[in-house]
Amino acid sequence: METATRQPSIFVVMERDPFVAADLCDWIARRWPDARILLARSFAEAEGILATVPEGVFAVIDDTFPGASDGRLSALLPETCRGIVLVSRYGEAQPVPRHVMVDKPFTSAVLDGAYRRAMAPPSRKAAG
Repeated sequence: METATRQPSIFVVMERDPFVAADLCDWIARRWPDARILLARSFAEAEGILATVPEGVFAVIDDTFPGASDGRLSALLPETCRGIVLVSRYGEAQPVPRHVMVDKPFTSAVLDGAYRRAMAPPSRKAAG
């Protein structure tokens, strides 16, 4: 069942590993062919991208990405941003408001479920 939350048209991927970044961009492109995908490989790139994106963007953040563990990245996210935080055993995962935590390695099915949970209205998140 689809949620009432509007599907984002812009996805921001914050990932330094080129192979993981390619997998994430491919996952997004296959499911939302018309979406705009912005890739940040450094904190400075993420800062520049997040300063210009409109409300309603969806973010995929690796927990080892610069600024992810100390809150600097969370502070840059638009208030309506929803997304996924990829958690590795080496990272220092910090909760990000309106984001779902996903353990690495991940599959497309896991990302699909995390997307649905992240986009669900708050009352539905508690139920599922």
